[in-house]
Amino acid sequence: MHTLDREEAAYLATCASAGEQFYGNPTTASTSAPPLPDSDTVVYARPGTEESVSVGTENKGWDIFRLLPPPPDNLGKGFWHDASLQVLKVTTFFVLFLLTLMSATVAKSSFLLMTSAIGWGSQNMSICRDKIPEAGTNTIHLSNKHVVKWVWAIYLALCTPELICFIRCFHRTLFRNVKRPSLIQFLVVLLVESLHAIGVSILVFKVFPDMDAVTAAMLTNAMCLMPAILTLISRRPSKVTLLLVIIDFACIASQSMGYWAWPMLVGDANGNVLWIAVALTFISLAWWQNFVHTEAAFPPVRKLALFANRLSERRSKTYVFVSVWKCAIYFMCLFLFLSSRMKVEDLLQRDPFGEKLITITATNLNQTQINKFLNRMKELEQQEVVDEPMSFSSRGNEVDVGRG
Repeated sequence: MHTLDREEAAYLATCASAGEQFYGNPTTASTSAPPLPDSDTVVYARPGTEESVSVGTENKGWDIFRLLPPPPDNLGKGFWHDASLQVLKVTTFFVLFLLTLMSATVAKSSFLLMTSAIGWGSQNMSICRDKIPEAGTNTIHLSNKHVVKWVWAIYLALCTPELICFIRCFHRTLFRNVKRPSLIQFLVVLLVESLHAIGVSILVFKVFPDMDAVTAAMLTNAMCLMPAILTLISRRPSKVTLLLVIIDFACIASQSMGYWAWPMLVGDANGNVLWIAVALTFISLAWWQNFVHTEAAFPPVRKLALFANRLSERRSKTYVFVSVWKCAIYFMCLFLFLSSRMKVEDLLQRDPFGEKLITITATNLNQTQINKFLNRMKELEQQEVVDEPMSFSSRGNEVDVGRG
């Protein structure tokens, strides 16, 4: 037995309009109605009755469009078979959880290390004394041309998800029937995503370079203020509403620490307190669609949830443009916020990822240590093969070594 398709339903409706009722095989029924082809049983009611109309037909081997899937295998395979499947399922859960956790940790740690590396431009850094072992301390000077590669690495890390989103949405737009957004819907998405891109740019190119990676990681825990507020006003009345509201207020208090607790504990943070507040607010706007519900107690929230549902149906055509626009915002903010740290010539150098000459400086050396160092350099010069080009000079109690 299977449900009627449109052609069979139209056929039965035509026959039923004559006011007749059939039971059994159509070959033995009344000759006033033609038989339904390739059918075994036809049952339908007289007009005006409340009985549902259905038909049972025999599956023909040549009719591939009406073949039903084979019946499920109800034969039990034993306790150990079922137990092994459960163990395999739980093991898969744990493996996927660990892989997701480790990959997210590595991605976030490497990204924060790249942002903190921008702040080392035009500063001195102490390194291991293996290059000039005659001195107690080896230092290097990192110019802006040394750290500009991290700027472009961060820009590529920000644009890669947007480009993947562009490819997926463009593919859906070409090969699927997706709805077109209205002007208001497009402008709302464009505004929210633009603010989100500006907030991310403020954190990455303005705030994080003045912080170490650990402090920046702590600040990333306070980026969900708007979702916490929307969750509170989207609650519907229930028996546990009071408890959930208390939890929502606790979440709002914890997410707002970036606005009031951060200046108290960390201080002015190089004049970035206002920038931090603006960035956290803009970033938290991006997830508003996930935290408004159609069953909320407040009518404006319900209307906002319906609007969010309509936006989701038109996401593909909207983000074909929005994803590219966000990459352009990242590019403009890169020059806007980093122009005060480094020159435009350094940002636009021909090969930012190529090798750069760096100077290693050793201080507080006496004359014996300097002579020992110079003799070692002369021995290196006399060797036929030198792994890395080197240049050295001495002045007073300091020795400089240049390495490519």
